[in-house]
Amino acid sequence: MMIRDFALADLAGAALGTASPAQATDVPAYTCDNLRGDEATTVLYGACEATPGAVTSGAFTGEVVGQTRQYPIRIRCAGGGRATFPHEVLIRDCTRIG
Repeated sequence: MMIRDFALADLAGAALGTASPAQATDVPAYTCDNLRGDEATTVLYGACEATPGAVTSGAFTGEVVGQTRQYPIRIRCAGGGRATFPHEVLIRDCTRIG
């Protein structure tokens, strides 16, 4: 596992529900297979998908939501980042929301 600082112990009680990123938020959202990193810099990686309007190639600013398919983790990030689709999305200043 490549998850660090997003507290694996919290996974047992966490649930994503069935909402897609587009339904769960009005900010751009990314869904990838997994993540690595910490709150300062997180990388979502593997078969990434994005909601309509989200940047899929290059740098972006502002708030985004990220989630993984492999673990029930959702994060909201305020520091922008960089997308390299479909491989990965680097995002900054993240807080776990689910």
